[in-house]
Amino acid sequence: MFIFSYWFSRLVAADPGRKRFKTASKATISVITAVVIMLIVLKAAGSSQITAAILSGVIGLMGILVVNDETTQAKKVTTGLVALSSAVSLGIGSFLSRYGQAENIFLVLLVFFSFYLQKFGIRYFSLSMVAFMSFYFASILHVTFSQLPWLLAGVIVGACCAFIYNFVIFKDRPANVLRSSMKSFHIQVNLVLDLIIELIQKKQIEPAQIKQYNRNIKKLAEYARVASEELGNTDPHDIWPGVTAEQMRL
Repeated sequence: MFIFSYWFSRLVAADPGRKRFKTASKATISVITAVVIMLIVLKAAGSSQITAAILSGVIGLMGILVVNDETTQAKKVTTGLVALSSAVSLGIGSFLSRYGQAENIFLVLLVFFSFYLQKFGIRYFSLSMVAFMSFYFASILHVTFSQLPWLLAGVIVGACCAFIYNFVIFKDRPANVLRSSMKSFHIQVNLVLDLIIELIQKKQIEPAQIKQYNRNIKKLAEYARVASEELGNTDPHDIWPGVTAEQMRL
């Protein structure tokens, strides 16, 4: 019963704030929707530019996964800039496709900027990553200027799908996320305390038990970090009157 109770608690607490589940759901549905919409548009227009539908799905995915700003408003701005970054990269990629060395140099520069620009903010990493993917897409398929209109349409559709699923349909409710994150944290605290009691009661502690204890301590630190990050979006006083954000972080 102890083993069953332990693993049941572990499963319940495994996704603080259900963030991973929400992100996986949004990303999957965004990709499917973007691809289906573009396929319908292409079929209605009698076009065979299937690559536009593929790119639409890529932007629909990245618009969910790489947008990691601290506030919702900043995320909305970055999502819009994702479409602009992708469109500019596609244009540059189609222009440089005839110049092999210049194309390779620009690709390397994008990789460099993806990591270097992080010091100015996570937004620049996101935009550089999208630019890299779009440019790589254009260079590998040798995109021409005549193909650009459909590809740009795919970018717009993908970005719109990401925006709608991220901020309208699956709109974050910070209070609920914080409450769920704290619930996971408390479950993990109890698991750690149960392990400590079990270790105290034993006459001899096995190395495997120490490893299990260390794993649970790391999990506890991870859950604390997740809950702490949510305090930037939510005032805990609104959920638990009398509790300040500083007390909660402590």
